[in-house]
Amino acid sequence: LAIDLQGSLWTLSSEGGEATKITDVFDDAHQPTWSPDGKTLAYFAFIDGGYDLWSIEPDGSNRQQLTWGPYDDREPVWSPDGSKIAFASDRKGAYTSYNIWTLNVASGELTAITDDIYENRMPTWSANGKEITYTSMRDKQYGLWSTDITDLNEKLILTDTAVINNPSWSPSGKLAYSRSNGHKMQLLIDKKIVSGEDDVFPFQPSWTKNGQY
Repeated sequence: LAIDLQGSLWTLSSEGGEATKITDVFDDAHQPTWSPDGKTLAYFAFIDGGYDLWSIEPDGSNRQQLTWGPYDDREPVWSPDGSKIAFASDRKGAYTSYNIWTLNVASGELTAITDDIYENRMPTWSANGKEITYTSMRDKQYGLWSTDITDLNEKLILTDTAVINNPSWSPSGKLAYSRSNGHKMQLLIDKKIVSGEDDVFPFQPSWTKNGQY
């Protein structure tokens, strides 16, 4: 497992044990996400005067900066084939809101997937890698939207009067997300509450290949 704790990234055996710190305490590193081949972690960190995307190997070696500029680049997530990273950024000069972007890992090319005045955040790839789903608030309703990365057509997945966050598609096509009504945050999978009476922490679920999370 890879976790962030007090501004650093750590790795930890999925069976438990002692965690190993792999980034500097001053990096302000957040939200590590594994590449599909398990060889690289992407994350965002405040190192050069702004939040940028970075990558690192699980042993802490080969740290590389992936994005630059006076923008906030956040919430990286790998495509299923490992060729791209989706992320949220305010790098559109015409708007101050966040939009969804992709980074081609090999070439460094950036592509805007959304381009509007809404706060589009917390991207997650569909199981087939053809769409990116994200949170957005429109017409005073919270919702999840998806955009096809080829033709950029956008569609509404669901809306709610409560706050919706942290969508995450499973490899088999199940959609997890959190829902908060101001009193309790619950985890849902395919619109069904699975968290019981527990108050869920507001982080994106990570799926295993066999459907656990």
